[in-house]
Amino acid sequence: MKNRFLAICFLCLSATVGAQDKKIMAFPITDYIVEAGDSVTIVQVKLPVGLQIKENTVGILKNVYSAADTSTATIATGKCSLIKGEYCYFGFSKKNIRQKPVIGNLLYTEVMAPGIYAGSLFNVVKHSITLHSVEDKLLADISTVLKFKNAADEKMAIDQMTADIKFTATEMIKQNSNQDVMIDDGKFKGKKVFASMQAVTNADVVDFLKYINARPVMYAGNTWRFSEIIATWMVEGAPTVKE
Repeated sequence: MKNRFLAICFLCLSATVGAQDKKIMAFPITDYIVEAGDSVTIVQVKLPVGLQIKENTVGILKNVYSAADTSTATIATGKCSLIKGEYCYFGFSKKNIRQKPVIGNLLYTEVMAPGIYAGSLFNVVKHSITLHSVEDKLLADISTVLKFKNAADEKMAIDQMTADIKFTATEMIKQNSNQDVMIDDGKFKGKKVFASMQAVTNADVVDFLKYINARPVMYAGNTWRFSEIIATWMVEGAPTVKE
């Protein structure tokens, strides 16, 4: 019955997604976690500039994957009860909460996102994913991607990501890293991983971004060095999404 209820909630979230400006996105909850009496727990999320949530919008709170806790189970389902500027507050009935919410849990909900360019990068960062270079410089997050106006803006970001992958491989080769393994499956089969990274294209990067969007569970809510996670994807056979 509980699984059926959650499925209905997801249907409610996506029922109007056909409207161009409405998107399902994830936001980490802040440290504002308040017990409102004996029956309700209230959590807070902060929205980036340009996004809006309407009162009574359904929100689904989920655990974030980590090496210490690989569970990404749904914690609770509730509704937006209050909006104050850029902060939105969601209430959850305590009797339906599976575990105590903690800072950083992800709240998936429907937002109004007028005028955004919803390309491959948006479809990744909407899961509250931040991508860094090998030198830990920001490559993409929700705030940067919301500034994109068109495909040309996204291409500039992907160009940087492709360049970072090639740079990482070149530096690792210089260091004689023992991580330069042979790839046994997929489109890069028969090549070593660093050679594959040096030959990477924007199209390969987009394939990986689509893969993340299709299987975001492990990536959602975390910050990643992009060159490291795409290298892992290559070694694992570079699975792609059929469209």
